[in-house]
This record gives sequence, structure tokens and C-alpha cells, in this order.
Amino acid sequence: MELSLIICTYNREEYLQKTLDCIASQTLDRSKFEVIIVDNNSADSTKIVAKNYVENHSNARYIFEEKQGLSYARNTGYKEAKSDNLLYLDDDAYLNPEGLENLVKFINSDENLTIVGGRAIIKYPQDKPEWVTKSVVNWLGSYDYGDEVIEVTPENIKKKIVRFPIGCCFFVRKKVLDEIGGFNPKLGRVGKKMLAGEEFLISKYVQKKQGKITYFPEIKVDHAIVPHWLDREFLLNKTSFYGISDVYVHFLSEKSLFAHIKYFAFRMIFLIKNIIDYLFALITGNQQKQFEVKLLLNFNKSIISTFMKFMFSPQTNT
Repeated sequence: MELSLIICTYNREEYLQKTLDCIASQTLDRSKFEVIIVDNNSADSTKIVAKNYVENHSNARYIFEEKQGLSYARNTGYKEAKSDNLLYLDDDAYLNPEGLENLVKFINSDENLTIVGGRAIIKYPQDKPEWVTKSVVNWLGSYDYGDEVIEVTPENIKKKIVRFPIGCCFFVRKKVLDEIGGFNPKLGRVGKKMLAGEEFLISKYVQKKQGKITYFPEIKVDHAIVPHWLDREFLLNKTSFYGISDVYVHFLSEKSLFAHIKYFAFRMIFLIKNIIDYLFALITGNQQKQFEVKLLLNFNKSIISTFMKFMFSPQTNT
């Protein structure tokens, strides 16, 4: 078994069906990979969709995880996996036919590859709204840095050439999850609570251990967007949750006072810059720029307020 493909799903029957259809069309021989569908206590017809797929595909299994939360579902999937190589795929991520075959060849070519992020291109329910610019699209779940393989190093992140892989198409070696204890349940979406960052925390751990993290565009997904995600107020609220998540990741991965001071100082600088940029956008009447900056403003404002709670309420970080 060369790969365990894990799909964690919650009330997404329509999207899940298309995701599974794409997996059924993979060029990689079925004997080389398994499909684990983890139903995170869905109330719709997810169970029916998943079991229909399992009945027709001998390499697929259905698992029910009652405890609500994406991290719980992901951990259940990895503990059930037969392979040492894990690929997490969102239930709304439509994989290219050669994706799994390309990934298996890639990870077998270099044993130092520890985390691999697949290319994720946003698939809109209709035409792309005009206000979704390049600076907005990443908030929606895009991970698209072109056709070339890019190593995710601190230098490349700093230069904004690439960023850490996101969860919609996320490969990781099983031994990493064994070492770190799996995905942290303090992070990850729980129902309407849009926390994130569980795979970001793992990437930071791998980076400290000098493991190799790579953007690999030859495994590619169309990342479907739920219509209500294109509501501006929803997106603004989402960035606030991302700010909370960022602070959780920081405190879970950094313990020194100096690291806390540096983190806070940088975020204060970014927040001040956001305020200045927003005021300038107001003065010039640039409404698009106002919205773009407001997303960042919400993100950094949420970081500052959450950081203060962590610093002055130690029980928050337990």
C-alpha cells in the first residue's frame, strides 16, 4: 500500500459525491492506494453517498467519527490508515486524474519529502465576483503558485514566493503525526466555528525538525466554493477566526518569552500598517482596496486581542 487517501466530511453530500467520482477516475492502480472516508457525524445523506462508493470500490472504507471536529476526524483517519504515506483531501476538492500517480512517484523519489501541498485552484459556483482579487482569493482556500515545484523554506515564505501548504490537498508522512500526536483538537473547524491552522502547526513542527516541505503542482484540485463563502461579511468573520487560530498555533509551537514578544511586535506593526492603508483607501474612495485591507485588519486585530487573552489568562493556553 503506497498511499492512504483520507477524506473527512461533514454534511457535504453533493460535494462529496463529485470528490469521490474524481478519485474513482484516478490513473493510479487501485491496489496501490486506499480511500478512507471519515464521516464526522453528518446529518444529511453523507453516509449513503460514502457507503455506495465503498460497495463499488474494494480499496475504500467508511468510518464514522461521532466526536465533532475536523481534527478528531483527521486523527481517526490516520489511525486507521494502512500506509505510512497519508494524503488528506477535502470533501470539496476535485482531483486531477493523474494526481495520485504523480504524487506517489514524487514522494518515492525523495525520502526526505515530509509534507507536500498540492495545487488548489478555486472553483466558483458561478462567475468569479469582481471583488475577488488576487489578494482576496487566498482567504477562500486557493493554493496556486504556478506550474513549478517550489520548496517551502523560510526564505521563500518571507519573499512571498510560496506559503505553508493548506489542508484541502495535504500530504504528510504518518511518522510525523505519530511524533506530534496527530492533529491538535484545539485547532480545526468544528461546525460553524471556523478555526483553522491544524496543518499549519504540523508544518511548523516539521520545519523545526528540518524536514522537507514542498509545493507540488502535479497533484491539483479544483477547490469548490460554497456559495455563502462569497458573502463579504462571512469572509470578514472567517478572517477573525483565522487570527484566533494563528495565535493558538503560535503558543502551541513557541514557548520562549522572546518569541512571544517578537510575534506581538510584528503583528502590532502589521496592524498599524493596516490602519494606515485603510484610512488611505477611505480618503481615495477605493472601495475594493478598503475591503482587501479590512480582511487583513480583521485578521491582525483578532491576533492582538487573542494574544492578550493568552498572555494575561494562562488557563486559555491549556
